[in-house]
Amino acid sequence: RFRIGDVACQGVRLCEPCVRIEQLIGKPFVRPMVHRAGLRADILSSGTLRVGDAVVVLPEDGDVQTPTVVPATADHDPDRH
Repeated sequence: RFRIGDVACQGVRLCEPCVRIEQLIGKPFVRPMVHRAGLRADILSSGTLRVGDAVVVLPEDGDVQTPTVVPATADHDPDRH
């Protein structure tokens, strides 16, 4: 579980990249993005999301961990670990 802005979410499964995107952009996309393309999630509460909102991990026991800010996808280097 995690929260972004006022919205609580539950991660469900990885969102794997689609070959169609690679065909549209004409560049390698699928292989570099396997297991890195995103996360499908259920929305648990309504609220407002804003660009730059921190992603806050919500542990099972309800305690909130230190917020983690996710970089914008344009700046994300999938080969950086």
